[in-house]
Amino acid sequence: IEMMRVDMTRNQLVSGMVGSEFVLPSEAKSLAQLQNQTRDIQYLMVNTEPFLADVKVTDAEAKAYYENHLGEYVRPEMISLNYVDLNSAELAQNIKVTDAEVEAYYNEHKSSYQTAEKRLAAHILIDFGGDKAKAKEKAEAIYKQLEGGANFATLAKKDSNDQFSAEKGGELDWFEPGVMDPSFDKALFSLKKGQFSQVVETPYGYHIIKLLDVQPGTTAPLAEVKDKIVAQIKQQKADNEFYGLQQKLTDSSYEVPDTLSESAIELNTKVQTTPLFSRNNAPAPFNAPAIMKAAFSAQVLANGENSDVLEIAPNHVVVIRI
Repeated sequence: IEMMRVDMTRNQLVSGMVGSEFVLPSEAKSLAQLQNQTRDIQYLMVNTEPFLADVKVTDAEAKAYYENHLGEYVRPEMISLNYVDLNSAELAQNIKVTDAEVEAYYNEHKSSYQTAEKRLAAHILIDFGGDKAKAKEKAEAIYKQLEGGANFATLAKKDSNDQFSAEKGGELDWFEPGVMDPSFDKALFSLKKGQFSQVVETPYGYHIIKLLDVQPGTTAPLAEVKDKIVAQIKQQKADNEFYGLQQKLTDSSYEVPDTLSESAIELNTKVQTTPLFSRNNAPAPFNAPAIMKAAFSAQVLANGENSDVLEIAPNHVVVIRI
């Protein structure tokens, strides 16, 4: 509290002095004369360039200058890393896939290569309004007219509360299973072409639904999706191989912490080396925060040990050492 009191008192004093500042007429006149003053000068320029060739600097002078200006020659701490890289995407490149494996995968996942059946729907919508019972009664009356042979499109234009579709005789759009409200969806996909449903309730009101047309689902031929299947099988195999090798990398880099050679042998790869870099100019992917933290950690930098397994991206890891 006392510190706050002193600060507030000091601020009041400074504010009072600044706020009461004034200038005498003589001071204003002197300032104006000074600001408007002009001066003429003469000068001579001497170029140092011709004299440089005659200047001799001894090693002792250079050393003395260097020692007196060490601050000008400090560079940031630089490190170079050895590392072992394990990447599932690279493993996939060396995996071979047979035609038999492709065909088996295709048959097992055939549903993944099918396009769903689509149905073109029309409806007559009677919204709930202020009286749900009255709305249902109206929908039931329209259904009876349809049963009596009335034209669906005509009644949709006349009675449907969905003005947008009513203008087109109730026609909506092509729908796949699961797109519409469950009650609407169930009714639509139980109809045969040209049939209309009984009154169906959804959160939007009461519908009478008509199936206008059907577009059957199709299955893409194997030849069309073969490349995609090959890539999927390769990636699956690579991922399985990756997880096994990752465990080997974890174990070997921990059990032999003063070299990466053992880890490279386990992975059937080579120890790679980065160029020198500082904290501010690390090359990708070593500029990732997790890797930079490990590279300059006590474990790696001070103790000279292998790092933990570090993730660069999904299914892509490295172990580093100085």
